[in-house]
Amino acid sequence: MSSLRITVQVIVILLFVLFLTWPEALAPVNFLFKINMLAIPVAAVSALTLFTGLVFTLITLILTLRFGRFFCGWICPLGSFIDAVDKVSARKPKWIKAAGIKYYLLLIIILAATGGLSVAWVLDPMSWAARTWGIFSRKSDSLNTAWFFMVFLILFSILGGRRAFCRMLCPLGAALAVIARFSRFSFKRSDTCSDCGTCAFDCRMAAIDPDNGEISKSECIQCQTCVDSCKMNALEFDYSRFGKAPEFSLSRRSVLTTLGIGVVSASSMRTLVTLTPEKRKLRPPGAKPEDVFNNLCIRCNSCVQACPTGGLEAAAIDISPVQMLTPVLSGRKGGCDYNCNACGKVCPSGAIEHLSLHEKRRTVIGHARLERKRCIPYAKQESCLACYSACPLDAVNLKEAPIKLRWGDRLLLPVVNDVRCTGCGLCEAVCPVEGSAIKVHP
Repeated sequence: MSSLRITVQVIVILLFVLFLTWPEALAPVNFLFKINMLAIPVAAVSALTLFTGLVFTLITLILTLRFGRFFCGWICPLGSFIDAVDKVSARKPKWIKAAGIKYYLLLIIILAATGGLSVAWVLDPMSWAARTWGIFSRKSDSLNTAWFFMVFLILFSILGGRRAFCRMLCPLGAALAVIARFSRFSFKRSDTCSDCGTCAFDCRMAAIDPDNGEISKSECIQCQTCVDSCKMNALEFDYSRFGKAPEFSLSRRSVLTTLGIGVVSASSMRTLVTLTPEKRKLRPPGAKPEDVFNNLCIRCNSCVQACPTGGLEAAAIDISPVQMLTPVLSGRKGGCDYNCNACGKVCPSGAIEHLSLHEKRRTVIGHARLERKRCIPYAKQESCLACYSACPLDAVNLKEAPIKLRWGDRLLLPVVNDVRCTGCGLCEAVCPVEGSAIKVHP
């Protein structure tokens, strides 16, 4: 079973990395983000909207009720990466009692979502995986983020033992664990069991109690390492009937305390958002209104990787907390390609609507403004037609100035036509003036 699981993990990782590398060509592979039982539902609740991605999470829900927490052990790219790290560190799971932390984190995330604020992306393993595998990216900022996440995960795995992040911090794992309690599987031990404790020792999730051999359906990720390691062939997973649902381990006092902390945290975050003014940012064509967009965006980085000009980038940490890591369009770094609508194709959450190429070309996201004091024809009275040549919509017109150039022709001055300008930023990208003399504003 281990060889089959590893094969599935490798296939998923390859699809995941290939999608992040060539997202437009492999747009259907964005279903790997859509089956996320945490980020997608939280985005829908916080934004008060429905989208097709919820159908995929329903599939995950049904399969989890049937097979238990299989997603963590077979599908999750971050879990696969952590398994690879654990192969090297090979440390026994530590801090076992800290496994309940993830439930409190999940509760805080849910409370924040009901208050209209999506913060699931902060610890969502799929978002973390996307940024970790950004090491394969062509973008330097994605590479820097990838190294940060990789170093954190490696150090945390070394300190906390096998699957440390999954056992203690993963809110998606917590959501699946709650569902898996009612899943249709049971763990059987035959009479040939010698109570050697090998299964409990080898369990990467510390899901098997070493004292009585009972398995926690919430913590078991269906890797079945215990079955493979049992020399007596005494262990078996039975999916034909419902096993006994274990008692929930969290005390009433701790749940009530977390509820209080969650309400205070959600209120504090909403207050912080209110007091911290959102900076107006240029968004890609098809982006939802700003308040909805910030909640729907799961920070998967797919649109950033798909942008052929390099104009889309993840918002820096110095921006509003709500807008952090969301995609922003930079005219200076490349603008929006007139013949491309890739960002809408690859977006798994509907934060960026999939527009047809015709619709995308007509969508206004901003307007170009010319700084005459810096523009070469105005400031230096020299010829420059860069913005005029780059504009695909004839939104930059030329007017003759009463000044003749050395070869006798009249000096042509660029003028932005606001009626035709959609704010693509291609003019800003080609301007030879340092920092650009023509800039697109949202």
